[in-house]
Amino acid sequence: MERTLQHLTLRLETLRDQAKMYYEADDPEKLWPVFTDSMLLAGGAEALLVESREEAEKLGGETEEERRLRDRLEHRTEDLEEEHEKLGDMWTEVSHAKADAEQEALLKELHPEAESPDLDNLRPFRKSRAI
Repeated sequence: MERTLQHLTLRLETLRDQAKMYYEADDPEKLWPVFTDSMLLAGGAEALLVESREEAEKLGGETEEERRLRDRLEHRTEDLEEEHEKLGDMWTEVSHAKADAEQEALLKELHPEAESPDLDNLRPFRKSRAI
């Protein structure tokens, strides 16, 4: 279990570094596999945690060292789940930004004479006035 924890820690750090690099590069195509890896890693860590608990129950108890390792694994699993959520948010943001930019470019290509609306100077639409 100690080796597994070391591997999970290393993979978590690698995922964070990759995510930061691809997020800053605004590259959703490369961020998606990192997001998927985080999901698989978190799922695997959770499965390992459940399996180790079941094994301890079958054996009728656990040593102090096993309990300490399981606690560390539990914390690492929580870290992985948090990182997975962050990566999901990053991927959504980057992919939406790319889609918005592509849509804006297409609109400019179709209607080059049209100006972009100044959204800051628009009055809020109120449904009650429209009825």
